[in-house]
Amino acid sequence: MNTTTSSRRRAALVTAVAVAVAAAGSTAVLGVDAASASTTVTSQHAAATPAPLAFTQSSSAAHPIALTATAGKAFAYTFTTNAKAGSVAYAMDEPAGPTADSPRASDHFSVNTNTGVLSGTGVESGIWDFQVVALRNGVEAHAYVQLTVRPGAAVGVRTYVSQPNTTAPIWYIAPNGVIRQRLTPTSKATVVKTVPAVRLEQLIVTGVAVDAEGNVIKAPDEGGDVSTVTSNVTSDHVTRTGAQDTITISGAWSHRLTVTQEHAHTSFTVSVAHAAH
Repeated sequence: MNTTTSSRRRAALVTAVAVAVAAAGSTAVLGVDAASASTTVTSQHAAATPAPLAFTQSSSAAHPIALTATAGKAFAYTFTTNAKAGSVAYAMDEPAGPTADSPRASDHFSVNTNTGVLSGTGVESGIWDFQVVALRNGVEAHAYVQLTVRPGAAVGVRTYVSQPNTTAPIWYIAPNGVIRQRLTPTSKATVVKTVPAVRLEQLIVTGVAVDAEGNVIKAPDEGGDVSTVTSNVTSDHVTRTGAQDTITISGAWSHRLTVTQEHAHTSFTVSVAHAAH
């Protein structure tokens, strides 16, 4: 056999074996004995290529991870990846709001850089969309998140009292019954003990249940109950127009009114001046 031809065949065989070994995920170590022109091939299994960095929680922009928190209560959720613990850094990526002072999830929640724990205590109810980003050796992975902060338990009814066909005065009753009075549309509200009235005067009363942070539990235009007002004076007359009650104060004494919405209640006093003689 021609020596040159044999050498070419051996070289082609070496190349073919090396390609096959590489395709199988191994590294070919080639040894050639120059004296005998014989070739030996040893296969060594290559080190496994690390899997691409990815979160263990599946998500996409169209199907984010849905998380729910309650206003006023501590919340925590742990994000994890397929990487070795401690080898990944985490961050929160949130788009800007419509305005510079728009509330954002990052106002009250943050992601621990080392552990991937999203935690915080929500104050304002709402829905926020953002991403949690994992970073390892310059490679990023993204988890899409939709965080819903629900109102907490109702603590009372935030109530508004006004007179028909006027913009002032107006009274704001806090869930705990504290009354603030505004005599004109531009005047400063001041705390008063009672809502003043005269006999047979009409007052428009509306309210919404709120939690300790001031979040509305469920407004009527969101499917919640319409507020109702009752009086401890049976002769007071209540009529409903749309979503508001109008109460006619009947006598010259103190009237204790109670406003109810979404099973929450707040009471306040209307004081009626005696007619001058």
